[in-house]
Amino acid sequence: MEQALKSLVASIKNSYVFLDIASTDKRATIHELISKAASQGLAVDPTATADEVFSNERSISSGLGYGVAFPHTDLENLKKEVLIFGTSKNGVAFDSVDKKPAHLIILFLTPRGADSRYVEHLSLFADLSHLTMYVVMILESRTEKEFKKRAIELLKKGGMRL
Repeated sequence: MEQALKSLVASIKNSYVFLDIASTDKRATIHELISKAASQGLAVDPTATADEVFSNERSISSGLGYGVAFPHTDLENLKKEVLIFGTSKNGVAFDSVDKKPAHLIILFLTPRGADSRYVEHLSLFADLSHLTMYVVMILESRTEKEFKKRAIELLKKGGMRL
């Protein structure tokens, strides 16, 4: 668990963070997050990548509930895991288990075929997402730097409790 936490902290430090995204539905949100990351240097085709993520969503929604969604896909030409965070004040209709909108979207892009820590990272975030106060504290971030700092601090605190 400790190694997974260290790995996740490194991924958060290198992540993309977009506060208060505009989209309100799942498909548009996924595309918006990937397009914004691509405009900041992520070397992926936004439309093809969004289509792959959305293809996974057709099988089972990544809307876990508690205001959090965890969309994911693996990509052939990706060298390492990429995290893209999006927040939404109004919420995104993500077909969540609890039928409530997602306000924190954590998009995982992982290398295809590589030994990925995705499941361990997802587990850490999922366990933490049930603690609603932690999600609210992350959502109150005003800058990308503050968001990353809070996410790391809360994961470390939560990791000690889990």
